[in-house]
Amino acid sequence: MFTITINDAAPPLFDNCPTTMVMIGNDPDQCSGKLNWTKPTATDVSAIFFNVIQTGGPLSGTVVPITCPPTPQTITYTANDGNGNISTCTFQIMVVDTEKPEFDADILMPGNVTVECDAVPTNCIPRTGGACTPLTNDDVNDNCTAPADLEVDFNEVSTQNPDPANCGHYNYMITRTWTITDCAGNELVHVQKITVQDTKAPTALCKNATATLDKNGKYTLSPFDVDNGSFDNCAPTANLTFSVMPVNGTGNPPLSCANLGPNLIILTVSDPCGNSATCTAVVTVVEGIAPCVPEIQVETSCMGMNNMGNATAMENGQFMDLITIKSLAMMTWKITVNVTSNGQGLYNINSPTPPAAPVLLPIGTTFIAGTADGIDNDGDGLMDEADEMIYYTLKVLHVDCQGYDITVSNAGGIGMGSLASFHIQNKACYPTPYFCNTEDVFCPCTTFDIEVCEYNNAAGSVVPGSIMVDGVPTTVFDAGALGVGPHTIMATFDAGIATTNLVINGVQLGGTMQDALNDPGCKQKITKVVNIVPTPNTLICNDLVYVSMDEDCKVTLGADDVLEGTYFCYDDYVVEVDKTAPFGNGPWEMPMFGPADIGKTYFYHVLHDCGGPNTCWGEVKIEDKLAPKLDCPIDITIACSEPVDVSYTGNVVVTDCSAYTTVIDDVFADFGECGSHRGQFLRTWIVTDIWGNQSSCSQLITITKFELASVVMPVDITVNCEDLHLNLSAIQPDATGRPSINGAPIGNGGYCSASISYTDEKFDICAGSYSIHRTWKVSNECLLLGNGNPIIHTQRIRVKDFGGPAFDCPATVTVSTDPFTCCATAALPSMIVSEGCSFISGLEAKVTGINPNNGNVITFTVPGHLEDFAGNNWWNPDTLAVFNYTQCMPIGEYTVQYKAQDQCSNISYCSFLLRVEGLGAPSRFLRPVHSSGSDG
Repeated sequence: MFTITINDAAPPLFDNCPTTMVMIGNDPDQCSGKLNWTKPTATDVSAIFFNVIQTGGPLSGTVVPITCPPTPQTITYTANDGNGNISTCTFQIMVVDTEKPEFDADILMPGNVTVECDAVPTNCIPRTGGACTPLTNDDVNDNCTAPADLEVDFNEVSTQNPDPANCGHYNYMITRTWTITDCAGNELVHVQKITVQDTKAPTALCKNATATLDKNGKYTLSPFDVDNGSFDNCAPTANLTFSVMPVNGTGNPPLSCANLGPNLIILTVSDPCGNSATCTAVVTVVEGIAPCVPEIQVETSCMGMNNMGNATAMENGQFMDLITIKSLAMMTWKITVNVTSNGQGLYNINSPTPPAAPVLLPIGTTFIAGTADGIDNDGDGLMDEADEMIYYTLKVLHVDCQGYDITVSNAGGIGMGSLASFHIQNKACYPTPYFCNTEDVFCPCTTFDIEVCEYNNAAGSVVPGSIMVDGVPTTVFDAGALGVGPHTIMATFDAGIATTNLVINGVQLGGTMQDALNDPGCKQKITKVVNIVPTPNTLICNDLVYVSMDEDCKVTLGADDVLEGTYFCYDDYVVEVDKTAPFGNGPWEMPMFGPADIGKTYFYHVLHDCGGPNTCWGEVKIEDKLAPKLDCPIDITIACSEPVDVSYTGNVVVTDCSAYTTVIDDVFADFGECGSHRGQFLRTWIVTDIWGNQSSCSQLITITKFELASVVMPVDITVNCEDLHLNLSAIQPDATGRPSINGAPIGNGGYCSASISYTDEKFDICAGSYSIHRTWKVSNECLLLGNGNPIIHTQRIRVKDFGGPAFDCPATVTVSTDPFTCCATAALPSMIVSEGCSFISGLEAKVTGINPNNGNVITFTVPGHLEDFAGNNWWNPDTLAVFNYTQCMPIGEYTVQYKAQDQCSNISYCSFLLRVEGLGAPSRFLRPVHSSGSDG
């Protein structure tokens, strides 16, 4: 036996001792960590039992705070095999912060967003409370690092084009990055991408504008004429594009005369990204200095010095016309027609003086531009200015009362205006004066003021000093002073400015031709040679002269009416007549006769006006040989229902110097009941005066056939039921209306082929008030029944009670108090009350006043009733309203209101004053009766 000794000299070996630092993250939301590792194990080659224990450092499960930078912990394990062999395992373990920082709970970090270019958000961060400010350390937190020690970074990157005229300036991307870093280097990163775009159209704002055309009739419209501050949400105004175009049009053509008045214009505003908006403006185009429609003016004046004209005789005076056309500039106007028939013609202004023939203006004669015509066309005192290029003038001649007929046109010439022409017709006349009180022969006794008249009664006057006899200025013709023989009278008549018979394009702008004659112009000289002859020595009168009345029923006897033979002039003789028997010895009076003288014979004599001895005499008989003058009524056509008497169709108007009788002769032509016309009256008036002079005239009265379409049915009507009380005819057709034609009822005679009927249906409303539905049927007897024959119409006749019972209030009533009670119980006055429609259903008196003792209101009602009264006429709708006594009333004034109501609920009121006075001794109260009826 031997002993074997085994020595164990080998230490245990650790199987899994960490060779690197063990890293442990922090506990959630904590700045600490619980240590935790796998316990190392060991093996030993000999020992069966050995132990491994931790001999250094904190134990597993220990919570260790985190430091920044982090602090490692050393952990030591010892393995002992029991034989004195020991091994150690040492490693480091460190708790580190692995948790990222966080945003505070009230922070709402923005997400990716697409925005308009005018709505790019700032980098502020919204809070749940509504505030928005940039992110700061106060907005973040960390499990280990204090907010103030966190690193907060912001970064922004943009792809925006810097050119504001480029769409990329408004369509781009912004990337924003927020980075929060704690002490351990943990990062919280938030990235926001902002897509910026421009999708909004500009705001187009328009204003109305006025465009004034230039002298050429053009205006180039600018967008800024109608822009009223248009803007864009992003782009500056300078980078917007503006354009205008007419509604229903394209492009921007210049405005012209074709656009006069309001024009709808579209303004388009576009931004650099192509977004556009429009608005509409009204551009009112007005003319400038040049009219779009050419205007023409013709001024006519007398030719020659002092308006005497170029006339050498009454027939060859001349006028000058200044024809002015105002139109667009740069035009050419010329004469295209110059009519020369019937003495007409337009002549050169430089034609020779009459009686030489004027020079006709040739076709194609061109108007002179206002810049070179030597005329102040615009009236500013200057001639041939640049702004007068819109005038075109031509000075011409035309002959007295012959005038001209021309056409002027801008066709074939240069210029920007549309084609236009004027057809001009013009005439003007010189006056045609004459000596209106001079004869060819005068007697020596004649003396008169020389008078000048005008054949057309034209306005004008004699030129002062121009009247001369034998070359001597004078206004008196004295035959005795001049002596027997020929003498020359001269005068000049001034007609002033002529009225022209001007017609342009068929429109009469001047007067008529008669106006031109009645109001001529210029001055005209007239000459007349008259003879003075001796007065005959012997006068011979007609023994009996018959004188007939003139149409005005007057006649004046002259010397030429009664003298026999040749006397040359009759102004030297005076005729006088004796109308008072015995005839022949005066009194002598002027030989003027009227209707009262017809049929009578008077004595006359003729005296020499110069006082000479010559005289003669005779008789004159006044006659009426004029037939009556008739004015017949015009022919008329009347309806078959209308009357044919003279008072309706018209009567003759007779004018005659004597009494007359009138006979009316009617001849009726009957065309049959169903003819195209019913018939005709030929009405003839035959008028004969007492001297047997007779006249006649006729009127044709045509009666049309009956037509249902011409019938006018009676309208609805309202009748006061009071009118029916004693007159039931108030609701009969004669009062309420019948079917009629032209206001004349049919069915009451006449010539209509009509048959008429009506039926009444009554509808009660209340007592005395009702409605009648009257159905009319009118048939044409010349037509078959059916198809609207007869025609039917319902007329409503409303019988209405328009008011309550009628009565008049009594005058003021005075009563006295009862001396024992100091108040009055009054008998209210009775009154007559009338109600013609229904019955009186209620009577009441209301008394109102103030109690003088306490100031309280006193009011009460007193009932009333109806009673008959002596002498009552029961045919009248009246009766007596009687009221009861009042209650006892203190001294004072009271208002009494009577109220009456009928069965249709119509109410009437009236009021009067009731005085209560303290009269001492007791009084007897009488009941006065107030009557408003005729039988009261």
